[in-house]
Amino acid sequence: MALSGVPVPAADGTVAAAEWLDFAFRSMAIDRLVHHFEGMGTGFAAMGVVASISILVYPLHSLLSPRTTPATTDNTATAAPSSDGGGRPVGTYVAAVGLPSAAVWAFAVWAQRRAAWGLVPGLWLALFCACVTLKITSFVAASAVATPPQTPPSPAGSSSDASSAEAAAAAAAAGPRSLTFGEYLFFLFLSPSLVCEVRLMKVSARRRSRPLRAASEFFHAVLTFLCAHCVVGSILAPSLRLFFSAVSPGWVEGAAAGWAELEAAGGAGWPSWTAGSALLAGGDKEDSGTRLGQLVALGCFLWMLFVVSSALHFMVFYAFWHCICLGMAELWGFPDRNLYGCWWLLFDEPRDFLRMWSTPVHRWLSTCVHWPMLELCSTSDEGVDGTKSPPSAELSTATAEVAGDPSKWTWVPAVLATFVVSGVFHEAVVYIAMRGTCWPFNTFLLCVGGVLVIFWDIVFPLPDLKPSSESEGGSPPQTATLSPRNEGGAGKKVVRAYGHRGRMSAAAFCVSVQLSAFIADCAAWLWWRHIHMKN
Repeated sequence: MALSGVPVPAADGTVAAAEWLDFAFRSMAIDRLVHHFEGMGTGFAAMGVVASISILVYPLHSLLSPRTTPATTDNTATAAPSSDGGGRPVGTYVAAVGLPSAAVWAFAVWAQRRAAWGLVPGLWLALFCACVTLKITSFVAASAVATPPQTPPSPAGSSSDASSAEAAAAAAAAGPRSLTFGEYLFFLFLSPSLVCEVRLMKVSARRRSRPLRAASEFFHAVLTFLCAHCVVGSILAPSLRLFFSAVSPGWVEGAAAGWAELEAAGGAGWPSWTAGSALLAGGDKEDSGTRLGQLVALGCFLWMLFVVSSALHFMVFYAFWHCICLGMAELWGFPDRNLYGCWWLLFDEPRDFLRMWSTPVHRWLSTCVHWPMLELCSTSDEGVDGTKSPPSAELSTATAEVAGDPSKWTWVPAVLATFVVSGVFHEAVVYIAMRGTCWPFNTFLLCVGGVLVIFWDIVFPLPDLKPSSESEGGSPPQTATLSPRNEGGAGKKVVRAYGHRGRMSAAAFCVSVQLSAFIADCAAWLWWRHIHMKN
C-alpha cells in the first residue's frame, strides 16, 4: 500500500532532508496531537479541586477514628482504647471513603460536561480521580490495620494483666504507626504506589532523590507515548475505518455527519450506542459490500486486534507503569523501586505474566477488594481458611483440605466483586475522558471474562501465595511462588489442596480484560476524532 505524501527522490536518487522532515511531521499528525492538548489550564484547575477534596479526607478520618496519634519525631505513639471492636468499621469507610469519592466523581462529571478540552486533559482528570479514590480507600484500610483495638486490663489488676498491658503498649509503640498529615500528602500526590504501606511512607524510609534518572525515565515515557500516538493514527484508525466501511458502506460518512450535528446542537462527545450499532447492525445484505472486501476487512481488523492492540498495551503500560512511576520514585526518593518489575520478560510463564502485567492495580484490588471479600464471605470467624492472616505456604495438605472445604466457594463473590469494581472504574475513566462511554465493548468483555473465570483454575494451576515477612497487620501477600505439587497438577486438584490461595491471579485476569476494553474505547474515540477532523 503506497503512502501518500512520501517525498519523491530526485534524478540522482536523493531526497532533501527538509522534505523528509516535513513528511515525518505530517505522519505523526502533530496538529491532531496538539488538538488533544487543548484546554490544559481548565484541566489542571479541575484537578486542583479534586486534590482539595481528597486532602479533606485526613481530618475527616481523624475525627471519625481518633484511636491513634500519628508518630512524631521521637518515634512514639499513644493509643487510645477503641470502642468499635476493631476490624473494618463500616461507618468510617462510608464517611471517609464514600462521601469524598462521590464528591470527586460528581465534580469530574460536572466539569467534563461544562468544559471544552481535548483528550489529554480529560484523560488526566479521569485517571487522577481514579488514583485519588484508590489511594483514599487504601489509606483508610491501612489506618484500620495500623490502629488495632486495645484490650483494657481486667478489674482484678493482677500482675499478669499488668505485664500484658505493658507488652501491648510496647507492641503498639514498636508497631506500625498511622500516617502524619505530611506523609498522607506524600502518599496521595507523590507516591507512585496505589497501596498505602505505612513503613514506606515514613520520612526515614525515603532514599536520596535522583533527578537525572527521573528525567531519563520521563523522557522514555514521552517517546513511548508519541510512538503509541503514531501507531493509532497510522495503523489503528485506518484499520477501523476500512473494517466499518466494508461492513456497511456509507456508515462512516453518516456517523461523521451525526457527530457534527451532535456538536452543533451543543452535545459533547458521541453517544454510547454508536460503536455498538457499528458492530451489531452490519448493514443490509444489499449494501454490505463484496464478500472479498468483507474478508479483507475482517482480516485487517483481527490483525489490528491481536497484533496492534497488544503492541499498544505494551507501549502504554511500559510508559505509564514503568517509566512514569519509576521516575516519580527516583525523583521523590520512594523506597520501593520494584513497582512494576520486568513484566515484559515473563512470556515463558503465562501465569506470572497475567498476574504481574497489572501489578500496581492488582495489588490494590487484592488488598482492598479481593482479600476483604474473602474475609467477609468466610464461614469462620477467624478469617480466611480459619486463620487471622493470609494462609501460609507451610500449611500441610491435610490441614489445607479441611480448612478449604467449608468455604470452598467463597472466592466466587470475591472474584465477582473484584471484576465489578474494576469494570466500574474503567467505565468511569472512559466516561470522563471521552465524554461518553462505549458500553457494548465492556459488556461483551465482561460476559466473556465472567465465563472464562469459571474455567480459570483448569487452564492455569493456581500459584501458592506466601505472605511477605515485611507486610504489616496481616495484609495480603505480594509475592507468589509455585510449589512442586502445584506445577504439574490439574486445577481442580490444586483447588482441593490449597483452598483460597492463588485466587488473586483471577483478579489480575479481570483487570487485564477490563484494560483491553479501555484500550478499545480509547482507539474508538481517537478514530472518531480522526473522522471528525477530516470532515
